[in-house]
Amino acid sequence: MNNLEEICMQLITFAGSAKSSYIEAMTQARYGELDRARDLISKGKDAYSKCHEIHQQMFTENFNLDESMKTILLAHAEDQMMASETICILAEEIIKSYERIINLENKGES
Repeated sequence: MNNLEEICMQLITFAGSAKSSYIEAMTQARYGELDRARDLISKGKDAYSKCHEIHQQMFTENFNLDESMKTILLAHAEDQMMASETICILAEEIIKSYERIINLENKGES
């Protein structure tokens, strides 16, 4: 990897994919599809893992862009990564809440 723009776009793409999986997981949990929700969380974590690998590699390479462009691209890419991580945490908590609600509703029907 030697093109910072390309690398940042990969980070943004993987982070976006992770966020989409996490959001879809919350939707699936709301509809009682808890196994599907957990699968989507796992898929999102796989995408986020790719972000993390790329991010680590970035710091071992030398890029020939002016400093302002590096700063803007890297800030945006890292912002996407942080947002993805936050959504994952929230999605996991929401899925647990839906699971609890479903279990309570099922007990009430017994």
